[in-house]
Order: sequence, then structure tokens, then C-alpha cells
Amino acid sequence: MKPGRYDVALLVDGATVHAPREVKADPRNPASADDLRAATAFAQGLGASLDQIKGKSKGTE
Repeated sequence: MKPGRYDVALLVDGATVHAPREVKADPRNPASADDLRAATAFAQGLGASLDQIKGKSKGTE
């Protein structure tokens, strides 16, 4: 998960509770912010490619 501030929502029995949370970078990881952005872009592109392949193979099963 990318470091930053997030609003977490929990829905139980029709009632929603919101709580602000902050995700911090792991200090043991030497990756820069640019490295994390590049890794995220790569992972999203890979996921999109896999979804496209999966969609094309549905007719061949």
C-alpha cells in the first residue's frame, strides 16, 4: 500500500464508521518515492494485461 493518509470505512449492520489512518513507508525499504510509483505503475499495467488475456481466453475454455 502506498504511504499516505487514508479514510477507513467499516460497514456493519447498516452503520458505517469512518476513521482516518496514516500509512508510513517501511524505514527498512530503501526504495524512493519514484521507485514506489514505478513499481505501482508496473503492477497496474501487469494486472491490466492479465485481465485482457483472461478476457480473450474466456471463449477458448
